[in-house]
Amino acid sequence: MITDDFEAEILNVNCNNKLAVNRICRDYLATMREKYALKTIRGYLTKCRKVINNNCPPPVAKSACQVLKLDSKEYFELNKAYKEKVFKKSFDRKEIIEPDRFIQICTDMIGGYWETHKSYQRLAIGIAGLTGRRFFGEILGFGRFEISGLEKLKKGSIWKHRIPAQIMMFSGHSKSKNKPPYAIPILGDADLIYEGWRVLREEKTVIPKDFPAEMHYLTRDSDKISLERHYDLYQQYREKIVGINVKLKRLNGAATQILRQDFDRPDLQIKDLRSMYATICYKKFNPNADKNPYISMILGHSEYDYTTAQSYKNFED
Repeated sequence: MITDDFEAEILNVNCNNKLAVNRICRDYLATMREKYALKTIRGYLTKCRKVINNNCPPPVAKSACQVLKLDSKEYFELNKAYKEKVFKKSFDRKEIIEPDRFIQICTDMIGGYWETHKSYQRLAIGIAGLTGRRFFGEILGFGRFEISGLEKLKKGSIWKHRIPAQIMMFSGHSKSKNKPPYAIPILGDADLIYEGWRVLREEKTVIPKDFPAEMHYLTRDSDKISLERHYDLYQQYREKIVGINVKLKRLNGAATQILRQDFDRPDLQIKDLRSMYATICYKKFNPNADKNPYISMILGHSEYDYTTAQSYKNFED
C-alpha cells in the first residue's frame, strides 16, 4: 500500500530535515497523480499527512503538509464530481424502513442488552438509530448525551413551537472541535438511551477512558488540533491509537452484518442509520419546514450548510 511505503521512506530519513521530507512528499504526490483518480489521491494524502504529523516535529510537519495538498483546480473537479454524485443519488433512493418498525427494532436493541444477548454492537446500533449520531466517532467515540440542560434552549430559537416530545443535549460532535452542546430530537425514550449510552461508555467503549478528548482528532482529522499538540499526543499514545484503528475496522464489518440481519435488509450500511433518523424526524416532528435546513440542524452541520444534508436524503419519503 502506498501509505505504508511512504511511512517507511519517511522513517528512513532524518525527520528533522525539512528539505528531505518535502522532497519525499513531492515525489509521492507526483507518483499518485500519474496513477490514481483525484478521489483516491485525496484519501491517500489524508493518510500521508497523518504519517507526517505523527512522526515529524511540528515545524517540519507544517511545511510538509502544505506540499501534500491538491491544487485549487483539482479541488474544483472533486467538488464538481461530488455534486454530480449527490444529484444522481437522488434518483436512486433506498426503500424506507417503516418508521414504527425502525424505532421498535432500535429500542429492542438497547433493551435487549440487559435482557438477553448483551451485544454492545447492537446497543450502539440502537443508540445511533434513535439519536442520529455517528456510530464510530460519536456513539463509540467521544459523544456525550445529557437529559438535563434543556433549559438552555432559548425562547425564539429555531426550536420554538417545534420541540418534539423528547429531546436530549448532545456534545462531542466529531467534525467540529468547538461546537457547544446542542439539542437533538430523539426517536425513543431518553432514559433508556441515556442508560444504554452510559453502559456503553463505561464497559465497552472503543476509546480508552484515560484519553484526553483531543485524541479523537488523531484517529480522524489531524487538522483539528495544533501540530505541536498532535505530535506530543501521538508519541504518548502511539500503541493505543494503532489498537483503536484495528478495533474500528473489525467493528465495521461485525456491526454491518448485525444491522442487516436484525432489519432483514441486505442493502443497509451503518451510515444509513443517520439517514433513516433524519428522514423519520422530518416526517414526525417538522413536516412544514424545508427539508435540507431541518436535516442540517438536527445532524449538527455547520450553520447555513444545507448542501451536506442532501447526502442524507437517500431514503424514499
